[in-house]
Amino acid sequence: MASTARPARAEGTTTTTTTTTTTTTLPPTDEESPLITELRARSAANKEQHDAERLASYWKRNADALRAADTPALDPALRAKIKAWLDANT
Repeated sequence: MASTARPARAEGTTTTTTTTTTTTTLPPTDEESPLITELRARSAANKEQHDAERLASYWKRNADALRAADTPALDPALRAKIKAWLDANT
C-alpha cells in the first residue's frame, strides 16, 4: 500500500479554510404570473396525450419482454390487445 505524505509546512504557519453559503428565497406571491397560469393550463390540456405517449414508449422499449411474458394472471383479452398493439407499432 502506497503511503501519501503531506508536504511539510514551514514552522509557525497555519492553513485556514472558510466556506460561505448564501441562500436566496423568493417571496411568496398572491397571484401567479400569466406565464405560469398558461403553462399549467396547457399541461392539463395535454395530460391525456402525454400519458398515452409515455405508455407507448414503455411498451416499445419493453416489447420483447411483454411478448415473452406468459402471465396467467393477465386477462387474455388484454394480452391480445397488447400483442396487437406491439405487432402494429414495433
